[in-house]
Amino acid sequence: MVSLEELQRQFMAVQEAAPTQMLSERACVDIVVKLMEKKKIQLVTTTNGKEFVTLETLAQEIRTHLANH
Repeated sequence: MVSLEELQRQFMAVQEAAPTQMLSERACVDIVVKLMEKKKIQLVTTTNGKEFVTLETLAQEIRTHLANH
C-alpha cells in the first residue's frame, strides 16, 4: 500500500494541476483509508461497501428513515 505522505503529495499535485489531471478512484480510496487508519477522519462504509458516509450523515439518514416509518 502507498504511504500516506506519497498519497498526500499526489493529491496536492493534482489539486495544483490543470483540471485535466485526475486522481484515480483507487488513489482516492487509498487516501480515505489512510486518513481513517490515522484517525484523521471518521467515516462509516455503506452496507454495500461502495461508499463512505460521515457519522453525522448516518445519524441524519437514520432519523429521516425513522420519521418516515
